[in-house]
Amino acid sequence: KGSNRYSGVWHALSSIPKKVVPFSYVQAGAALYRGYIPTIMGVIPYAGLKFMTYELIKSTVATATNTDLDALHPTVRVGSGALAGLLAQTCVYPFDVVRRRKQTSSDANNLSTRRMLYNMVTEEGIRKGLYRGLTLNWAKT
Repeated sequence: KGSNRYSGVWHALSSIPKKVVPFSYVQAGAALYRGYIPTIMGVIPYAGLKFMTYELIKSTVATATNTDLDALHPTVRVGSGALAGLLAQTCVYPFDVVRRRKQTSSDANNLSTRRMLYNMVTEEGIRKGLYRGLTLNWAKT
């Protein structure tokens, strides 16, 4: 066994933050939650947008094909869900970028989510800053 092994989950949870941020227990505990706020800021609108868009697409297809909502073919429902997921993910993706940057950069942790979004837009632009890696995320989804 190497020296990097942990004796259990609690040992790992208490050791990892000390290796990431070896300053204090307060900072070490915070290291486990880097990016938590942008994650919450993205998850809540994502769920709402996805459900709203799904229902909107379903009702639009049902109206266009003069079909009852309950009689829609399963492929229409799956397609509606996939499209709704892609649209919702696109809308909240900037929060995912902020979360990743907070988790991977010690410099980014001193900035608020709002400041990080502002800096990304002004320094990198909307497409290359806020939506960097979106196409890979679509493929993953």
